[in-house]
Amino acid sequence: MWNFYERPFQTPPAQRYGYPQDSQVCATSTPDVLIVVHSEANNFYDRLMIRFTWAAPRYRTINGIHFRTVFFLGVPGELSWKWNSSGTHSSHMTSDLLNLGIKRRDRAGVIAKIKEESKQYGDIVQGNFTEAYRNLTIKNIMVMNWVLSRCPKIQYILKVDTDVVVNLHNVVRFIQHRSHNNTGLLLCSQMKAKPAIRSTSSKWYVTENEYPFSYYPPWCLGFGILMSRDVVQQLYLASRDVRAFWIDDVYVTGFLAMKAGVQVTALGGNHTAQLGGKFKADSVNAMFTLADFFKINTTAFRYWEQLVTSQTL
Repeated sequence: MWNFYERPFQTPPAQRYGYPQDSQVCATSTPDVLIVVHSEANNFYDRLMIRFTWAAPRYRTINGIHFRTVFFLGVPGELSWKWNSSGTHSSHMTSDLLNLGIKRRDRAGVIAKIKEESKQYGDIVQGNFTEAYRNLTIKNIMVMNWVLSRCPKIQYILKVDTDVVVNLHNVVRFIQHRSHNNTGLLLCSQMKAKPAIRSTSSKWYVTENEYPFSYYPPWCLGFGILMSRDVVQQLYLASRDVRAFWIDDVYVTGFLAMKAGVQVTALGGNHTAQLGGKFKADSVNAMFTLADFFKINTTAFRYWEQLVTSQTL
């Protein structure tokens, strides 16, 4: 396999990209855990939902563990999205949503609003590559490059997607259970023995030129991954020697983890992932809840409120 994927040493692509929008989060604070959210450029609403639920300022410190959240995005390409405002659970959030004023599809308007958003919240990092599904590997490498160069004191990196609610109390319990062992961690929901998809109708269709083998190495579902800083560094350094592959989860947590010799810790027990937006008795054990309920804002707020009130540390 490595005869196919190894390449001569070269500078990772992310080091050749600039940042039209940047964040000073790690220059103005010293988080223990940096939460990196992979966001599409035009997902203003999802970012606001996160800022007003689990990433709200009141939850930046839980039981002595300090969190900060940064959103990573590219430059918008052709847009098919249009703002459609509906009522929200929070009057403050309603005001912010109305202030966005996104009522058209024009690319220039979205870029301008991203600049305003970055200035207002200070939590946007934008790479100067085009936002596209096949550029997610570029985004992943950019994130690792940015974190390692800008945040020298963080202990953990928590990577999530915008359609995920993070149970920060559960994250704190997991970290504190590890005591002082803050290295060698790649925690995720792992996939094993998954074949490369050859159906041309699939979103994940891969040609044999792109990947000539029948099965992928074990890899992590990318909706929620907790990593120690040393693992991020190992994965980033491995990217210098491993040819890029456009399915980012397979590339980063499969190819790069294999190359770097990183072992995966599987989610389970009192630290799980779940689907669906309804709060259940065992939801307190879900570190990550993956759902589409961000499309239904009142449900998102209700779920988060129930989750918070059910916590014990």
